[in-house]
Amino acid sequence: AILMMMVVRKTREIGVLRALGMTKYRIRRLFILEGLWLGITGVVLGNIVGLLLCYLLGKYRFIHLPPEIYSIQYLPVAVEPFDVFWVSALTLLLALLASVYPAQRAASLMPAEAIRYAE
Repeated sequence: AILMMMVVRKTREIGVLRALGMTKYRIRRLFILEGLWLGITGVVLGNIVGLLLCYLLGKYRFIHLPPEIYSIQYLPVAVEPFDVFWVSALTLLLALLASVYPAQRAASLMPAEAIRYAE
């Protein structure tokens, strides 16, 4: 959704770039790289916050479980590097796939129309 809003907001600039000779391929690549950058930023920040939260949960055990229901008193936390890797990789793949449609939409703008009808 963020990339689509960027395409709509930058319609005029995209039209100018196309009018100056930037190819559809380069416009598409620009928006896909923007989507990947957003995905990488999200993965890094998400991993930092998630791993920090797991560390704090493991060290301070502030989520108590009722002993009459469960045989353990605290919520156990185990971080598996394999799981962190695969969740991060799939998140980046989804970010890439989510950026394809806005990139295609930006690349298909006609230069004169984009410049004329942009706000």
